[in-house]
Amino acid sequence: MRKDSPFLIDLHAAAENGQALTAEADDGFFQAEEGTGILGGHVVASISASGPRAGVYRVDYTIEGDVRVPCDRCLDELSIHVSRTDSLNVAAWDSDVEGDEETPVAQRGDRYDLGWNVYESVLLARPTVCTHPDGQCDPAVTERLAGQTD
Repeated sequence: MRKDSPFLIDLHAAAENGQALTAEADDGFFQAEEGTGILGGHVVASISASGPRAGVYRVDYTIEGDVRVPCDRCLDELSIHVSRTDSLNVAAWDSDVEGDEETPVAQRGDRYDLGWNVYESVLLARPTVCTHPDGQCDPAVTERLAGQTD
């Protein structure tokens, strides 16, 4: 977890407040995760927490924004819009709940970095195929590909 993560939230305070938190991810956030296919972008997350019930917080979040990815056809940069709503359960630091992949445990003070969850949601929100509209790919690449398929 990065100390400067925009998604480091105090679950107890967020649940008590009852108001949605807003956090933003920019190019630096996406570039910190190299090799995943997202070159950069700007995404805003609206995050709310409730609980804890039986030692578990429920965290709901919605992401909305634009990210840049390589085109599957020509590998030039392509901007796509992403939107997704997701949720997860996070065990309180001092609860008797054993954490696992489905229910991670918060840090001391019930702080949790939602950054990786947001990143995964962005990955899942991308379309299966990311390509420029027909005729907008890099002509040099498309000509080369056409020559190799003849």
